[in-house]
Amino acid sequence: MYTNPQGKITKALNIACHKSLFNKNYLLHIIICILGSTGPIYGEIKRIGDTQLGVPTQCILLKRLARKIGIDQICSNIFLKVNAKLGGQNVILTNDQIDFVSLEPTVIFGADVFHSGRGDNRPSISAVCVSLDSKATRYGRFSVNKDPQNEIIEDIKGIRSWLQLGNQNPKYSFKKRNSKL
Repeated sequence: MYTNPQGKITKALNIACHKSLFNKNYLLHIIICILGSTGPIYGEIKRIGDTQLGVPTQCILLKRLARKIGIDQICSNIFLKVNAKLGGQNVILTNDQIDFVSLEPTVIFGADVFHSGRGDNRPSISAVCVSLDSKATRYGRFSVNKDPQNEIIEDIKGIRSWLQLGNQNPKYSFKKRNSKL
């Protein structure tokens, strides 16, 4: 689907989601956007995919795909990213490399807060990634919109609840898998 980069990106991404359901009756797993150039549209696509649609996105610059030399490496790198975003495992560490995780039920957290640019009054986005398996290769994410320039992740209770409930999917519940939290 083509859309004008100067237009309403939110509307275009929503239309793409609806077309996926309408045309094939499939749930959308990923949105791949081929961009003419970098700029604010990249951040908007990521923000909308992560916070409004709940669908991973992969942006690719058109000039990367137009290269004749090294296209195989470019495609390999893109599909490694896509594989990980769809829940695949690109690398698995052996137990001796990650024994602190495999010996005892362990959760690995990563957290960050993203702020929009100076003078932009959009909400900050806090995001937490959480390991979901004993090899620390599958991660779930939890993101929340916050007041602009807020550096504190305030909804820790919501994240704990998400871990306990597995985001309504018991196979992802740390508590259910390990009888503790």
